[in-house]
Amino acid sequence: MDNMKVSREQQTQLPMTETSDFYNACSANDIPRIKSHLARMSLTEINRIEPNGSTALHAACYYENAAVVYLLLKYGASDSIPNRYGVTPYQETTNSFIKQLLLSNGNAAWIEWTFVDPPTRETKQIFDSTLENTFRVRGLPFILDYLLNQYARRHVAEALSPLDAQKVEQ
Repeated sequence: MDNMKVSREQQTQLPMTETSDFYNACSANDIPRIKSHLARMSLTEINRIEPNGSTALHAACYYENAAVVYLLLKYGASDSIPNRYGVTPYQETTNSFIKQLLLSNGNAAWIEWTFVDPPTRETKQIFDSTLENTFRVRGLPFILDYLLNQYARRHVAEALSPLDAQKVEQ
């Protein structure tokens, strides 16, 4: 397939000895080539089981290409398809970051946070950890009371006149 363009129909019917260009791009962490393919691929093609028995998501996980995993998940790649050995993409990787991406599939907020700058991400992780520990130790009533006193009342007081804030409080 040197320098030849392969149509989608041809790509899904490759001989049983070749993996697709898309799969190879995912293995090689070739983001521009992957984006080019994704722009014109159906979900069935994204989740195609290659002649070697794995999907492109398996390859990205195996080679620990986190950005590729993110892209594939964003485009709807299934993380539950087992390869010919019965191994899922999650089981294919040892990278904890990629495992977290796979566990958070569908949780766009978490996925987006993973790609912000490291200091901001670290601050969010500290906040999340503190909140989780506080919840575990002190319970939900403490957290709700804290949020009411530290945020809600303060912001209401800043936004309204003292008389209106008293009315809201009642």
